[in-house]
Amino acid sequence: MKKLLTIAAISLLLLSFSGAAGWQKLWNEPVSTVVVNHDQNAGTTDLFAVKKSSKEIYEYRGTPNDWKRIGTASKMYAAAGGDLFKIDPGATGVFVYSGQTDLWQQIGGPAAKIYGGGGKLYATNPDTGDIYEYKGQSYEWTKIGGPGKTFAAAGAYGTRVPGPQGGDPGQALLFGISPGGEAVWKYSGTPEQWQQIGGPAKQIYAGGVWLYATEPETGDIYQYSGTPDSWFAIGMPGRDFVVDVTGCGQPPLGTTVLYGLSGDGKQIWKYDGQPDQWTQIKTSGFSIPLKSIYAGGGNLYAVTENDILYKYRP
Repeated sequence: MKKLLTIAAISLLLLSFSGAAGWQKLWNEPVSTVVVNHDQNAGTTDLFAVKKSSKEIYEYRGTPNDWKRIGTASKMYAAAGGDLFKIDPGATGVFVYSGQTDLWQQIGGPAAKIYGGGGKLYATNPDTGDIYEYKGQSYEWTKIGGPGKTFAAAGAYGTRVPGPQGGDPGQALLFGISPGGEAVWKYSGTPEQWQQIGGPAKQIYAGGVWLYATEPETGDIYQYSGTPDSWFAIGMPGRDFVVDVTGCGQPPLGTTVLYGLSGDGKQIWKYDGQPDQWTQIKTSGFSIPLKSIYAGGGNLYAVTENDILYKYRP
C-alpha cells in the first residue's frame, strides 16, 4: 500500500443509524477473553469466554448467565473448523478441546501464538517465530513460513456445494505482516512460498475471502482488492475491528461483514461494502464505553470497559 489519504470526518455524518435494537447481557461475570467459533462448513456457532477472576474458560449454553466451565487457565485460545484450541500457561504445548470439561488433547509442542480461520490452525515457534500449519493429526505440523509481526487466517467453505459432506472444500487463506510492519504477505498454499500484496500495515483483519488492513500513520482502514498492491480506503481509524463470517463467507451461500469500534469506544459501525459507507449500530444503552468487539456466524458481541459481555439483538 502506498501512502494513504485521510478520510474526511464529515463522511460519518452522512451515514445511517440503525432503528430499534438492543443489547443483551450474557454474563454477570467480568471476562478477559472472548472466542467466537463459527464452523463455516457445518454452519454452527459457539461462544467461549474466559472468566477474569479465575482465568478459567467457559462455554455459553444459550441463556444469559448459563455458562459451563470447560478448562483451566491457559495462555491463548483460537477457533478453527469447529474446534477450540489453546496454548497451555507455560506455552509448552498446543491442545484441542475434546468436548468434555477439563479434557484437552495435546496436538503440538511449544508455541508462542496460534491463529485459526478457514478451517485451518496455525502456530508460531516461540524460539524462531516461524509459522507452522497443523495438518490434522497430533504432532503433525508443517513449517510454511518465517516470522511475522502478526497473522490473520480466513477462507471460504463450500462455495459450490454446501454442507459438511463432500463438495467443494473451499479455500483457506493466510496473511501476515512482516516483522517490522513493512509489508503485507499472502501465503500461496505451498510451504515457504509467500507473495507480497501490500506495503506497511499496522494490523490486518481477515474473514471469508476478504482482507482488511490499517495504515500505520493514520489508522485508516483499507480493503484488499485481490490484486497485489491494489488497496482502497474504506473508513477511518477505530479502536477495534472484527470480521463476521456467516456460512461459507462468500455469496450466495454466505456473507462477510466488517464492523468497527470507534476510537472512544462509544460507537459501532457496520461497513456497507462501499468506501466510506457505514451504518451505525445502536449503542446508546451503554453507560460506559466499549473495550472490544467480536463477531461470527451473524452474531455481534461487545465487551464494555468493565469487562461485561453483551450480544447485539437487531
